[in-house]
Amino acid sequence: MTFKFTIYPHTRLLTKIYQKYENRITQEVQFKLLLATDNVEIEADAVRLRQVVEHLLDNAAKFTVKGHMGIRYALSNHICRYRLRYSKQSI
Repeated sequence: MTFKFTIYPHTRLLTKIYQKYENRITQEVQFKLLLATDNVEIEADAVRLRQVVEHLLDNAAKFTVKGHMGIRYALSNHICRYRLRYSKQSI
């Protein structure tokens, strides 16, 4: 497996993922994207990062039938950490 690292606007990546999923998730689930106010750029393989985040969302959406889902990130010491939260009202 090869990786292609580039500098990528992080907000744009998460916004695209959010737009892809906002219509796929049932109406009983409220989906939120919580972005930082500053425009963060990260060095990453955007394709692989997108695959990981989408996989997390797929799993959460598959088992959450009612309630809420949200994704956010935090940048600390040049490390980007993701947090996916969803309600416990699942199958």
